[in-house]
Amino acid sequence: MFNSKNGKELIKNMPLDKILLESDAPFTQNTKKSYSLEFISSVETGLSNIKGFKENSVNLILKNNFKSLLQV
Repeated sequence: MFNSKNGKELIKNMPLDKILLESDAPFTQNTKKSYSLEFISSVETGLSNIKGFKENSVNLILKNNFKSLLQV
């Protein structure tokens, strides 16, 4: 999504406080593929570049979005 013009435009128009990250881990064990959550930092970098925020701010916002979802 970060590589296409349309994807970047979609991200620009999404409110950052509504974005959640998801992954299939740990449910990838049966696929015999190695899986890592290292992609999260690249997503945060992409979001920060497109939205114009610092990466640590994006990280905090995403954590708060998840907490809000869980109402913690």
